Amino acid sequence: MKNIMFCSALASILSGCAVMYKEPTGAEATAKLRYTQEETSSYWTQIRRYDQVACKPIDTLGYVISPGRYDGDIDKNRIGMPNSVAPRQGILERVIPANAPFATLVLTGYETSFLDLMGAGYGGLAHKASAACNLPVFTPERDKQYELSINPGIRACEVKLYVLDQGANGKTIKTDITSQQKVFQDAIQVFQGKCSR
Repeated sequence: MKNIMFCSALASILSGCAVMYKEPTGAEATAKLRYTQEETSSYWTQIRRYDQVACKPIDTLGYVISPGRYDGDIDKNRIGMPNSVAPRQGILERVIPANAPFATLVLTGYETSFLDLMGAGYGGLAHKASAACNLPVFTPERDKQYELSINPGIRACEVKLYVLDQGANGKTIKTDITSQQKVFQDAIQVFQGKCSR
């Protein structure tokens, strides 16, 4: 038997109250974005979009859960991105608006078993909570494809943003553009109304 353990009061209060994200369907400019989570992680993340000006959440893009860690619903949405794999845990793909800042945050939860709960208690598991994940606010270019890799951990949450291009040989070129972003935000800052611009 497995349970999902929220190691943050913020996550437990807010995880179920967001409206689900709807992909653009009109003629507006769009880009594609893939979220991935490291296979070795014991965490799952809820990905939410937020209004950078109003500094408050808008909707939920979905969940990224480590492969083999939780037998819950698998996000089956695939949008024709390069190197895309069959639906499995650990990957989420979405069509997103282009030519405007795109801001998301993550709420992390530590996955535990019933035996973990009995042995450690809440206090022990609280020490396994992930460090804050600072996600970049970036402006997607029309028809471009991006990948945001999230790796939660106790001491640090590693986040990398890549742009995906096709090389002359047909292979996908993955360029790290994390350092080019100027604004990074974590969930607590957003819910406190302390958004950077």
